[in-house]
Amino acid sequence: MSYDQIAWLPLCAGVSAAGLVLSFLALRRRGAAAGLRGAAWSLIPIAAYLTGALPALWQAGTAVAGFLTGLVLSPMVWAGVIVAGLSALLFLVSGVMRGRRRAADPEGERPAGRAAAT
Repeated sequence: MSYDQIAWLPLCAGVSAAGLVLSFLALRRRGAAAGLRGAAWSLIPIAAYLTGALPALWQAGTAVAGFLTGLVLSPMVWAGVIVAGLSALLFLVSGVMRGRRRAADPEGERPAGRAAAT
């Protein structure tokens, strides 16, 4: 559905009206602070329509959706995720092996070779 096919005024007015009804119910049940907070949130859709911000928000939303679609469907991204996972797995295994080596040498003696010379 394109931006021009959506009737924005009735949509924004309906969402704002429904929010105002819910904020009135919240006011009666939870107090004035909750009702006023709900009313403030409810007025945002009609304010976005009146300021003309909806076309920019629509374009930003479609750009983000296109980017995420390309990201999810890209074989290069999934290859990178797999390589990063393999790298993390190798770090974990090397840490476990290093811990076992230290546990087998309780006196803390250095192994023979290059490390012993320092």
